[in-house]
Amino acid sequence: MLTYKQIVQAVTEKLQSQFPSIPVLQEDVGEGSANSGSGFQFERPSFKVLFDSASRDERLYNSLRTATCRIYFFPTSLYNYSLEFLDTLDGLETAFGLNLQVQDRTITITESRNEQIGDATQTKVLEFDFDIQWYDDPAHPQSESPYKMEELDLDFTDE
Repeated sequence: MLTYKQIVQAVTEKLQSQFPSIPVLQEDVGEGSANSGSGFQFERPSFKVLFDSASRDERLYNSLRTATCRIYFFPTSLYNYSLEFLDTLDGLETAFGLNLQVQDRTITITESRNEQIGDATQTKVLEFDFDIQWYDDPAHPQSESPYKMEELDLDFTDE
């Protein structure tokens, strides 16, 4: 069974491969944290990976799991970022186009979106998110029934 942590690790490795000079933040970044005087500083440019909107649809022999993965990109400059956003967006769309390899599994990326967050008074951030879905083992293993069909004889002759 794949864990969300394994998926985040795979996304992080993919980002590090596609953008080797840009770090992926592991610590939480709150609103207004960067250069806001709160004492928390982080390196620019950088990425942050988060998960949300996860769901599980239980079936008899497997589970259909879906989730949204969000990647936040913090540009080098607080004021001159438009071209850097475009270059980064091209790289993200290339890296997360159709599938995501997580260990020995391939997860389908069903849709991706992007948005610039912030206005004239806030730090601009590029948000790139994509939806993934995959089949996994059921959350609760099915118990073995004592009644198993071993052989079925059918007679299709007319009477």
